[in-house]
Amino acid sequence: MRTITIKNASTLTQTEFEDLDELRIFLNLDLGKEELSPAHKQILDERLADRVANPTDHISVSELKASLHRA
Repeated sequence: MRTITIKNASTLTQTEFEDLDELRIFLNLDLGKEELSPAHKQILDERLADRVANPTDHISVSELKASLHRA
């Protein structure tokens, strides 16, 4: 696990994230850097719900990368 430090992060309403995808979604939605369409938000909500419902049914990014190198 890596630690990322952001100086002057006092404007962030959340400072802990499960993974980089959650951080990216937070930055896009909470800080308004990029507005997502309702359809895209629905897809992300469905993926998040699936992740919560099936926490062991996924692989990490490093596992994915390792599997690509083996192929």
